[in-house]
Amino acid sequence: MQRRRRPWWHWALAGPALVGAFLAVWKLLLLLYGDVTKASADARLQAASGFRTALIAGVAGLAALGSLVISRRTYRLTQESQITDRYTKAIEQLGSDKPDVRLGGIYALERIAKDSPPDGATIAEVLAAFIRGRAPWPPTRSDQPSEDKPIQEIRFLRYRAPDVQAAITVVGRQPSMTGSEPLNLSDTDLLRADLSDADLQGARLLGARLQGANLRAAQLHGVNPDHAQLQGARSNAKTVWPDGFDWNAAGVQPQEE
Repeated sequence: MQRRRRPWWHWALAGPALVGAFLAVWKLLLLLYGDVTKASADARLQAASGFRTALIAGVAGLAALGSLVISRRTYRLTQESQITDRYTKAIEQLGSDKPDVRLGGIYALERIAKDSPPDGATIAEVLAAFIRGRAPWPPTRSDQPSEDKPIQEIRFLRYRAPDVQAAITVVGRQPSMTGSEPLNLSDTDLLRADLSDADLQGARLLGARLQGANLRAAQLHGVNPDHAQLQGARSNAKTVWPDGFDWNAAGVQPQEE
């Protein structure tokens, strides 16, 4: 997570701006009280007293303004530091060997993406990498189904890999997390995954296994489905397919609402 810093020229202009404001106050006071050198002693004393009072008030105002600027910057830096700490902890949770801890890290990252939208794209990339690592295809993990296992005998993804299902759900329901680079879900085991209502526009699904997946109301515009396996996947009238894609030939099963 990179800290966003204010451009250097903001601070280069801050000093002259304060000096200019001070001089403006001084000039204003001279205009208000005018030349009192020819006035009586009492009048000069009264004018001097008023001048000092106004000057002190002006300086106090400038000091308050400067304090406000500093306080605002301090608050922003504190907030960024807290987000960085939360991000670091969430990443550590993703590497845990306990499923419930990994789930906590996934949902913590989702919360950070909501609190800090500029970090959403980075978090989406992290979760996509997590999915590729926890659910690779061809399967390399002992908890994955074999390549020749019938789809009917494979449990839903939310039961056999709840952390992977949670990660794909999070990136699918936070379209603001999508950055300039498309979401890379190529060569992943998403057999019988729940992708209903998921916004995966432009995602890379090259070689992804989506047999038996729930694609009802999924937004797949701009997706490259080449070499993705979709036999037995379920869709409905709200599913948005890439232009020119023949979902019927791919073996997708349409369902009623």
